[in-house]
Amino acid sequence: MNWRAANPYIRTFTVQDVLNNKLTSDLVKNRIVLIGTTADSFNDLRWSTPYTKGKWPHSQIAGVVVQAHMVSQILSAVLNNRPLLNVLPKWSEYIWIWSWALVGATIALTIQSTRRLILTAVISCGVLYGVCLYIFI
Repeated sequence: MNWRAANPYIRTFTVQDVLNNKLTSDLVKNRIVLIGTTADSFNDLRWSTPYTKGKWPHSQIAGVVVQAHMVSQILSAVLNNRPLLNVLPKWSEYIWIWSWALVGATIALTIQSTRRLILTAVISCGVLYGVCLYIFI
């Protein structure tokens, strides 16, 4: 999924805001409104995203926020022609993994010098990283 940059794109209101008339019709006119909860007691704070991983303590987001990101991705794909992320078919993933495993095995079996083996492994990892980055971009 194409995640948006964290939560500044999502405007939230509490039930108290609605009851105190802070949620006006101008704020929701021509907008998609998702109604959900972000309270811990509802047990819906179990979703990890690229923006929540690596933080300490590990934070997770509510399901309604995940749904908002999905709606945003669908709208961007339709209205802005934003490309969706694609993956390789399973058979080509198997070929990709097995071919790099064969490259690694060939390097390990044919090179006897430890220094040359380390150098070749570093170069191979750099090539793999570069190819993956090129494909991703």
